[in-house]
Amino acid sequence: MGKRKDRIFKDNFEIKEMKKIRETFKYIEEREKTFYTPDLIFEGIDNIVVLEHSSTGDRKVHIGELTQFIEYSVNSDSGSKKSLIIFLAGKSKNAPKKEIEQKRLKFYVDNVFSLNPSYLENIFFIGVTKYMKKLNNLSFDELSKECEIIYCSEYTIKVL
Repeated sequence: MGKRKDRIFKDNFEIKEMKKIRETFKYIEEREKTFYTPDLIFEGIDNIVVLEHSSTGDRKVHIGELTQFIEYSVNSDSGSKKSLIIFLAGKSKNAPKKEIEQKRLKFYVDNVFSLNPSYLENIFFIGVTKYMKKLNNLSFDELSKECEIIYCSEYTIKVL
C-alpha cells in the first residue's frame, strides 16, 4: 500500500505558485551517478523545495532523507536556497509523530551537520508535518507554518 500512496502523492501534490520539476541529484565528480531522487521537487523564484512522503513510518529513512538533502544542498550548482519538508503518512499504532520526529531530526542538524557551517549555508528551511490532503496546493509559506521546524535560516525565522 505504501508505494501506491507515494505514487498518488507524487502525481497530485502541488505547491501554489511553484513549478514542479523532475530532477535527480548527481555527484559533482561523477555526474552519471545519481545519489538522491526525492519524491517531489518544486522551484520558486529563490527557493527549491524538496518534498519527501513517508508512508512507511520508518524513522531511519527520515535520517537518510535529511542527510541526502543536506548533501544535495552542499553540492548543488543552483544559487537558490533549498528547503525540505518531510510528510509523515504512516497509519500504524506506532507511526511517527511530527513533534517526536522534529526532535530526533533536529538533534542531527544541531549536533552533526552544524559542526560544519557550510552544510547549512544554502538551506532555507527544514520541517516535518503529518500529511493531510488539505496541505495540497498551499503556498510554501502556508505549508511551512504547518510544520514542526527542524531548521530554518535566520531570515526564515523573521519571515515565519
